[in-house]
Amino acid sequence: MKQRIGFFLSIALLTAYVAGAQAPSGYTAGYIIGPDQVKIEGFVKEKFKSKAGIEFQTVAGKKSTYAASDLQEVGIAADRYITYKDDFFKQLLSGTRITVFQKVSDASGKVIYNGSQAVGVSAGTDGALADYFFRKSGGAGLTWVSKKNLSQTLAVFFADCSTLAEQVKKDTPAYGTVPELAAQYNQCP
Repeated sequence: MKQRIGFFLSIALLTAYVAGAQAPSGYTAGYIIGPDQVKIEGFVKEKFKSKAGIEFQTVAGKKSTYAASDLQEVGIAADRYITYKDDFFKQLLSGTRITVFQKVSDASGKVIYNGSQAVGVSAGTDGALADYFFRKSGGAGLTWVSKKNLSQTLAVFFADCSTLAEQVKKDTPAYGTVPELAAQYNQCP
């Protein structure tokens, strides 16, 4: 009898623990990293396209809204997003030579506040939603990979991999193949 009570009690406690760890409706488990480099676990609701921001709820239930300028990194499920010049960028590929990001927000024209006082308007970053950006290993900024002059941009980035640089100069690749080309570049001897 004591074993049954103990069994049912442990099932009830386990169920309560799992229920407490589930994401609220509309949120996904994730984390944020602020300018202080502190990682906070919780739940994230992305609003990249509509507001160029996110809503974050801590495990304790406290909700906050953040713009890209308030954060350095956001993790949503298995995806990693970095912030750069008021916009969010999804990391598509990480390599030894180059990392590929895709723009997922557009903060241009968004009013910037200091508390309740408007202090300016964001210029955002170059490029449109879904455009690719490169970051060389050890680099800090992002470089827009423009559709307009794709071959020239890739040839410059891939200059130290002669076979790949010649390939992109000779045949203009499709824009959608940029992550695959970057993966080849990361494998170049």
